[in-house]
Amino acid sequence: MYDPIRGPSRVARLKKRKGGGRLRFAGKAAFSLTVALILTLMIPAVPDLHNPFAPGIFSVSGHQQPPPAPPKIEHAVVYVSGAVATPGVVQVPAGTTVADIVQLAGGFAAGADAARIDLAKPVKDGMHIHVDKTVTPAKPATPQVKKR
Repeated sequence: MYDPIRGPSRVARLKKRKGGGRLRFAGKAAFSLTVALILTLMIPAVPDLHNPFAPGIFSVSGHQQPPPAPPKIEHAVVYVSGAVATPGVVQVPAGTTVADIVQLAGGFAAGADAARIDLAKPVKDGMHIHVDKTVTPAKPATPQVKKR
């Protein structure tokens, strides 16, 4: 661009020089790199075909393979509290029920409300079993009528 007071602009002077094409080349190179970076980020990553447990990998038949099964827990640590003879932490084999845990804790204590817990429920590792005491309803207060 030409300015009548200052003369040709800096860009115009650089273009006239022998190396004036460098500025155009640098601009095109920066644009090309930017486009390449954007396209690289937009293309999804190719799954690892050598890893049979990678998610989204399909078998030869075209069906997706299931994820590997979690490791089996051979024992469970359970905390028993409330109305049992000896509350505390017990370690039991897998498949143990709440009834077995209560028996390991010495059975129900006096006043235990056994109807409020599911004795057939299988226990899980880290479970807390609390046995409540039976609540006896308070007698309703009878109004006292004063006679004169």
